[in-house]
Amino acid sequence: MVKQAVIYCRFSPRPDAEACDSNLGQEARCRAYCKLRGYYIVDCLPEFAVTGGKLRRPQLDIAMKLLQPGMVLVVDRNDRLARDMLVALTIHHEVEQLGCTIEFADGSPLRNTPEGKLFSNLLS
Repeated sequence: MVKQAVIYCRFSPRPDAEACDSNLGQEARCRAYCKLRGYYIVDCLPEFAVTGGKLRRPQLDIAMKLLQPGMVLVVDRNDRLARDMLVALTIHHEVEQLGCTIEFADGSPLRNTPEGKLFSNLLS
C-alpha cells in the first residue's frame, strides 16, 4: 500500500524577505522528497505570514484534520514546522496521537529514536 502524505510549508516574511526561502521552494523540495519515497500527496498546505511560534495556524490546523493513521506530515525543515520548542513538541505529540509521523525533506532524523528526538529538540 502506498503511504499518503500531507505537505505543510510555512513562510513568515521579514524585512529581508528576499533572502528567505519561499513556500514554492519548500513545496518543491517536499514534493521531490515524497516522489523519492513513493508517497501519494493528499494535499499541500502553504502558510503565509504566520510565525512558527504559534501553535494554532489555519493551514496547519487543516493539515492535522487531513491526517489519518499511517499518514505522514512532510515539512521542508524543522524550523518551518515550529520556532518554539513547546510548540514543536505539542505538534509532534498531536501527530503521534493520530498514528502519524512527521518527516523533513532536508533529511533530518525521525523522532523514533533517542538521537532523533535530541536532534529535533535542539533544532526547536
